[in-house]
Amino acid sequence: MPSLAQKWLEQGIQQGIQKGIQQGIQKGMLHEAQEMVLEAIDAKFGACPEEIRKRIMAIEDRTKLKALLKEILLKSKLEDISLNCCVKI
Repeated sequence: MPSLAQKWLEQGIQQGIQKGIQQGIQKGMLHEAQEMVLEAIDAKFGACPEEIRKRIMAIEDRTKLKALLKEILLKSKLEDISLNCCVKI
């Protein structure tokens, strides 16, 4: 029969595993959103310049990426799209 300390240790390990899994899922969803923005730029405006690619990959807020994707769909020129609170590309 496991001791109380062993039960707590096992519980802590399980919580750590669950937290790690959740963080991995969140990171994967963020990366997917970044990739969708880049693919939308490539499809609409041609190859995405490396500097813009780096700036998009630095965005760590899925809500901002979602707004950026909508903006890409609505704008007719790459230069009219803003990154990080109205900083023009």
